Amino acid sequence: MNERVLSAPNSTKQSNVEAASGLDLARHTPSKLFIKYATDRLVGVIGLIILSPLMFLTAIAVRVSLGNPIIFSQPRVGLHGRIFRIYKFRTMRDIQDPQGCPLPDDQRTTPLGNLLRRAKLDELPQMFHVANGDMSLVGPRPLMPFPDDPKQVQPNIHYALQSGGGPLDALRRQMKPGITGWTQVNGNTRFSLGDRMRLDAWWIRHFSLSLDLRIIFMTLRVLLLDEQVNHAALQAAHTELPPHWRGSTLDSADGAE
Repeated sequence: MNERVLSAPNSTKQSNVEAASGLDLARHTPSKLFIKYATDRLVGVIGLIILSPLMFLTAIAVRVSLGNPIIFSQPRVGLHGRIFRIYKFRTMRDIQDPQGCPLPDDQRTTPLGNLLRRAKLDELPQMFHVANGDMSLVGPRPLMPFPDDPKQVQPNIHYALQSGGGPLDALRRQMKPGITGWTQVNGNTRFSLGDRMRLDAWWIRHFSLSLDLRIIFMTLRVLLLDEQVNHAALQAAHTELPPHWRGSTLDSADGAE
């Protein structure tokens, strides 16, 4: 039974999401999404050209501070559940405890790494993903796939497809993941995974090119002032969801992406 569900066509999965949520995803296609994704790829290429000097300097700084490798990669869940490898500049040392488990992030992150994360410079390589079509400029942040081996599950990490993700997790995978998004500019990691998914669902329902442009400008504010919780945005997301979606086993402690 599980195999049949996993191998079901994307159109069937989308129909199930639409039926459960009352959300007509077809209104976003084909013209709106074509314009969005075509613009993404164009901006991605132009962005790589413009940002290449900054990326080069960042790479040198990481090489001097941490050595090789300069780039950190990790599997993430993309459009329709497709797995791709995301790239970031490395910000942490590879330090483990006596049992061979990685130490907490705050003990492994270098001063340079903290600076790169605060300025979001560690995410510059993701412009490659925008240029090649794996990601969008604006969209839900891509989560890690849930490990096949439960022993590999790390605490304080938000995984996709985990138990309790349900329709919210399925819904957010109907759009390409983004470098920034409605969740990121309204609180991001200060929210539980459940609330972050609800904010993503609100953006999917209200998606427009003008809203995406607004989010990009709001991202500049986040870079200057850091993440700030927008309770009004969260309340709006809660209000618009079907009642049976408002409770979630994902409303536990905050975690990393």
